[in-house]
Amino acid sequence: MVSKDSENFKYHKNGFLEPDKWRWDGEIETLYDWCKQKGTLYAKYCTALIQVNGWEIPEDYPLKVSY
Repeated sequence: MVSKDSENFKYHKNGFLEPDKWRWDGEIETLYDWCKQKGTLYAKYCTALIQVNGWEIPEDYPLKVSY
């Protein structure tokens, strides 16, 4: 079992109550790169990207929403 105090959880507040940043290196470029990846494994980092941008969707946000 992995302890929530391990290095991999250093960007999680109170354990798991915010966007997943598992193994994030702290670089915003990494979130952009991961958000651009296809598949559900990396989709969680798109929310983290919005969070580190002050809960605003950046102009260059990798995903586009259409209605």
